[in-house]
Amino acid sequence: MTRATARRGLLAPIRGALAGIILAAAVVDGGGAGAQTGARPGVVVDPQIARIETYLNSVQSFKGRFLQIAPDGRIAEGLVFMRRPGRIRFQYDPPTPLLIVADGTWLVVWDKKLDQVDRVPLGSTPIGFLVAREVKLSGRVAVKSLRTEPGLIYVTAYDTERKDDGDITLVFGAEPLELRQWIVTDPQKFETKVSLFDVETNLALDIRLFVFTDSGPSIP
Repeated sequence: MTRATARRGLLAPIRGALAGIILAAAVVDGGGAGAQTGARPGVVVDPQIARIETYLNSVQSFKGRFLQIAPDGRIAEGLVFMRRPGRIRFQYDPPTPLLIVADGTWLVVWDKKLDQVDRVPLGSTPIGFLVAREVKLSGRVAVKSLRTEPGLIYVTAYDTERKDDGDITLVFGAEPLELRQWIVTDPQKFETKVSLFDVETNLALDIRLFVFTDSGPSIP
């Protein structure tokens, strides 16, 4: 698993990742069902979206395991930790030599094998919206479709300021409502899938999990 592969799934500022993580109170007409209640033409308001928004805002922290499937079929696993606002950590299992840490300002990608560090502003990445203080639709974000299957809800969304950058589909378990997976599709239509397992929510997480300095992470 290369750093470029991880970027495709976690860092690239693609349109879907923004809206899919935020999940708002409106759906751009394209597959969602619901009553139009004062929305602008072409927009469908669906109660499922409001339900999902409420759920995401109720999760102030979590930890669990993730499994990432890259477009070329390669698999990586690890631990993920999130603490609002602004903090997340993807701790890859060996042999993948990556650690990704958001400290509230920067998203840091550390390749332990090469001892190489890349930093990007957290607000320019999809992850910035996952860890926002409040999950809410903005004018920049639109959910373009919502569909259901037995026991599952799929929400596909995009960033209106980056319409050519791809999209994201978030997959939720319906009862109880829980985020299980996201699927990022880049401009070349390559998909990266990230599934969550064994998730525990609203825990007291050590702030040092999300600290990365010039000398490295506070907790390796």
